[in-house]
Amino acid sequence: MSAQPTSVSHLNFETWVECDGKALPVYGVEINGTKATCWIASQAGKNFSVQFKMCDRSKRGTFSGYVYVDGTFVIGKVLGTVPPYNHSKCVVDEFRPTPTTKQSLCFSSLKTNDDDAIDDNELLSRIGAIRVEIFRVEVTGYEKRRPKEIPSHMGAQQLTVHEAAKKLGGHRVMLGAPEVTSAGNILRTEKIGSAIVEFEFKYRPQDVLEAQDIIPVTRAQVVAPQAAAEDPARKRPLEPNDTTNTNTERRDKKAKTEPVDVDALVAARARIRELEAQLDVKSGVKTEEIRVSGAFGPGQVIDLTDD
Repeated sequence: MSAQPTSVSHLNFETWVECDGKALPVYGVEINGTKATCWIASQAGKNFSVQFKMCDRSKRGTFSGYVYVDGTFVIGKVLGTVPPYNHSKCVVDEFRPTPTTKQSLCFSSLKTNDDDAIDDNELLSRIGAIRVEIFRVEVTGYEKRRPKEIPSHMGAQQLTVHEAAKKLGGHRVMLGAPEVTSAGNILRTEKIGSAIVEFEFKYRPQDVLEAQDIIPVTRAQVVAPQAAAEDPARKRPLEPNDTTNTNTERRDKKAKTEPVDVDALVAARARIRELEAQLDVKSGVKTEEIRVSGAFGPGQVIDLTDD
């Protein structure tokens, strides 16, 4: 089985999200015009960076990637092939609230409550996505950094949403502790035309993505050694009139695609993993990756860059 892609490429640009120095696998990639979307599994408490680059550097031009996290503009970074702005890759891993302070970007858990009086619609409409918009630009000079207000949903305080919101995610991006840094200047740019390409990484906890059939689930199939030895089906080849496998396939094909109760499914899968871990000690485990049919089947197309 081929390795899971860890980046998305479209219209001569490639973008990915890294945690602990490793690019996160991308799932359910979809391309619609100039926009590419995908899903990634977020891990609460982990810092991350957003990275992007040009694929074919034989094309001349100056570009800027504008990064947004949970609806908040973080920063723009210039790259291209025209000196002195011919950077091959850009990395965004911090938010600069003041010219001399920086704060890392970190995935964080949301607190849930069953209080129906909680008004979390505005919060939920903002969180859950990392976006990169790439424009062709003209560099017009330099300017000093300006202070930026930290939005409430990215602050250090614990955020609470209604229990039902767990089905929509459960994570957000918060900022790390402030660190002192040099002020420096930033490039002043002017956008030329509309965005060339837009990348959107929708992030959720892994168990939520598994429950929604966006990430394939790895399950353990346990076979007792003695039972395997005594199983007649394992001793003889399938006869032409043997319908055992055919019937099994028919039952599999009849599986219905229905909305899932995320909470119940996550709990059930956690219990399955616990039981499988216990059986692993007793009888040995054969691990097989299977994909359950669902409404959110991952896309296979990753790179639609024009030749």
